Amino acid sequence: MRKLGVLGVSLLMLMAVSGMAMGTGTFSDDDGNIHEGYIEAIAAEGITRGCNPPVNDRYCPGDAVTRGQMAAFLVRALNLPAASGDWFVDDDDSVFEGDIEALAASGITRGCNPPDNDRFCPDQLVTRGQMAAFLTRAFDYPRPSEDFFTDDDGHVFEGDIEALAMAGVTRGCNPPANDRFCPDDPVLRDQMASFLGRALNLAPITPPSTTTTTTTTTTVPGDLPPPQDVGPVDADGNAEITISNNAPDALTIEFQGPESRTLSMDACPTCIVYLVPPIFCPEEGPEEVLRLAPGVYDVTVRADDPEIGAFAGSWDLQADRGYFSCFYVRRSFG
Repeated sequence: MRKLGVLGVSLLMLMAVSGMAMGTGTFSDDDGNIHEGYIEAIAAEGITRGCNPPVNDRYCPGDAVTRGQMAAFLVRALNLPAASGDWFVDDDDSVFEGDIEALAASGITRGCNPPDNDRFCPDQLVTRGQMAAFLTRAFDYPRPSEDFFTDDDGHVFEGDIEALAMAGVTRGCNPPANDRFCPDDPVLRDQMASFLGRALNLAPITPPSTTTTTTTTTTVPGDLPPPQDVGPVDADGNAEITISNNAPDALTIEFQGPESRTLSMDACPTCIVYLVPPIFCPEEGPEEVLRLAPGVYDVTVRADDPEIGAFAGSWDLQADRGYFSCFYVRRSFG
């Protein structure tokens, strides 16, 4: 009988494999991002240090930039000297206080509560219009007479926006037309990398991609390996799991943890039984994407072939992170 858990005889194995293209750059979460070259460039210049200290192996490209972070970006980019004055009343507990005061001393920021302007609002998100004002003051861009965008007319930052466009620092927000700037949208960290890179005339640095394939072969038959963590996703506070069934058998996957879920996956009638593990996930069969509340789950995978024993394991799923697991069948001979 074909079964799992017996060594030295012919057996059929349900395997989990994950393969993905991985970059070799500074951060693990910007691979393939359109702004990756400039993210690498500002990292090489010491303008960014990452977003998850002390490890700092992530950049969080999709996060919005706060005013405190903006101060740090600009102080490092311009190598501004430290300031001795205390310009604002609301940054005393901010990790960016030194950067904020240096920015104020240089005249790049005027505060966030005119006309008093005794506050900086370090935790507020920076809009694209505000970003334009920061960069125009920082780099002393002249105000042009041209009107590059249709959605900034009469905006308080219109002059700064047009100056930024004239300098080639911004290209708009709606490619390929790029006739809009979206001045009230928050500026994201990946966008900020490109703005700074262009302002500083930095050459994008695109690290070479390598393909990393992780094939998990169970040394203890029946153990289910964890899924591949593919990075941050916007999953509304949930974990998002993509499962690909490349087995010629239907699968039932049960999740027991913060919530209970049973996923039934159809068989892949065109999929083969492998004698040698595939290098990449075949991705020929049915694929399901599900979202689960974050937490630790006991996961059991069963095939409809009774000769394939169940696999079970523990998956620790984090909020707003994506995961990938790929199943196929392999026959091995002892």
